[in-house]
Amino acid sequence: ILFTSASFADVVFLDLNFNPLEVEAARKAAEARGEKFHTFPVFEKSDLERIKHLTKRNKYFHRAWLKDYDAGKTWDEPQESFDVKRELDRFKYKYMIDKYSVSEFLKENVSEGEVSSLVISGHSEGTSYFGSMGEVDFDDLNDILVDQKLKDNLKSVYLWGCFTGTPGAMLMWRENFPFLNAVAGFEGRSPLGDMKNSYELLEKLMVKEGHISNQMQMKDLSREVRAINYEYITGLTYMQGGCFVSGLRKKETRYVWEIPEDCKGKVTMLLTMQKNLYIPFARGDKELPNPDDGTTELRRFYDTLQGSFHCLDHCKSAKQKEEMGEAFATDQDAHNYSEKKLPCPGEVIRLIKFEHIANNFKVYHQEALDLLNNIAVNHNISSCANLFNESGADALNIFANNKQRSSRCISDMRGSEVLKTIPEQELKKLQRMLTHSARLTGNLTSCVPFSWIEDQITPATPSSCL
Repeated sequence: ILFTSASFADVVFLDLNFNPLEVEAARKAAEARGEKFHTFPVFEKSDLERIKHLTKRNKYFHRAWLKDYDAGKTWDEPQESFDVKRELDRFKYKYMIDKYSVSEFLKENVSEGEVSSLVISGHSEGTSYFGSMGEVDFDDLNDILVDQKLKDNLKSVYLWGCFTGTPGAMLMWRENFPFLNAVAGFEGRSPLGDMKNSYELLEKLMVKEGHISNQMQMKDLSREVRAINYEYITGLTYMQGGCFVSGLRKKETRYVWEIPEDCKGKVTMLLTMQKNLYIPFARGDKELPNPDDGTTELRRFYDTLQGSFHCLDHCKSAKQKEEMGEAFATDQDAHNYSEKKLPCPGEVIRLIKFEHIANNFKVYHQEALDLLNNIAVNHNISSCANLFNESGADALNIFANNKQRSSRCISDMRGSEVLKTIPEQELKKLQRMLTHSARLTGNLTSCVPFSWIEDQITPATPSSCL
């Protein structure tokens, strides 16, 4: 018996990163299990074909950039590449995934208690998931499933993205969803979604979920999972009940209650690494690596921190992170990071990708920045000109310097009574931008949507911060 069907047998696939091959694999698995299949977003047929074409071209240009980068050459990006990104951006806004759209989709398409499996395909840092079509975090999903009475009947979760299967990420799901039979993810980097062994692995694990769940002994569970993962995708992790099976280490099979024992001595080690590999960048003493090639000092710290995620209680959910956010920068300034408080993985990856965050900030607040430039020209207030628009190697230091300039800009505007001439609606946009800039570098976690780490502009908004 591959799977025992039940009356609450629906599979829901959140396609955050537009991956039709993974969607089709999950669809086949649902059919084999005798279940209904729902994928979100639901694309219009003509749009779907166009997005497939654009995604294929975008990957082609990305590989061309990587080829030149590896050869030490400067890539001369063709106009078509810009056009492809611009058109993909339009589809992002049309089919954007966020907590509101996910909640509405489930409410309209899934009856109470009917979801047995949830599949999420996208990038991750353990607690948030994002892709070209939007983002959603763990706390939001938890709230949605509770509100719509879908939580207790959810039996399995498949997390197809990087760092979705670390011991900490796995335990987070288990602690909040005690009725789950299985959680599958990746302890390190996940394979690319268009790789055959990746989407075939997803299908096989889903189809054989019922059979795997009957393996009551640790050794039998390990044997079954490794037999399915015969191509040995090294980062695969699988948790069933109290058993944790990892492919990252050859003999990593243990009970979940043994996992916290890893933490002995790890925090001390991480604090030492933080002092040498993280704080100099967070304070702006060293320039951030640009571009990030995945082999930098910060990346090494990030990867190690991910492996120790379960030792950091304050990192286990977005809500907890928001509550303790000020521990990193008590005066909300990037130059005052605490040496006694370890950052969460999400904080570190945002620092690594700060140049992309700065670009997203400028696009999101473009109207307010244009207003400041007009004020600078029309009222001869030089401190308001070209804020957050400098060019340079280190986006973090540029941003920190511009925060100080923005304070002078406001002071100079008050001195010339310019503020009295600005319409109320535009003034609100200006205040919103300045508030965000003041908070952003002090608390990257709650003030920056996870999808802002992408090199392409995303439609996500920093609502939790503002």
